[in-house]
Amino acid sequence: MLIGELAERSGVSARMVRHYANAGLVSTTRDGNGYRDFDEYQVGRVQAIRALLLLGLTVSQIRELVSCLGAAVTMPTCPAARATLVQRLGVVDQQIADLLTMRERIVSGLELVDAR
Repeated sequence: MLIGELAERSGVSARMVRHYANAGLVSTTRDGNGYRDFDEYQVGRVQAIRALLLLGLTVSQIRELVSCLGAAVTMPTCPAARATLVQRLGVVDQQIADLLTMRERIVSGLELVDAR
């Protein structure tokens, strides 16, 4: 299938499909006319990549997981994926803690302003 069809079927722009292909996240061949040709399997692959990006993983992290994406539409299930997700969860937990601390400081600042 051509890039436009893959983009439409997977819910991303053709530009993003091109980016994923250039980054080595999806497989493609070239037709005789130079157009990229994607197989049916790449629809699920693009959807899995999109799901991982929504979790905050980087393209580099996803590239490391490409071999264990399989036909999964939502999540790879290999040990490397678990380790990557555990690491990402730690980052998110720290961001939450930092935001809660900032929130407490803002509330304290507002209390000082209101007291005057």
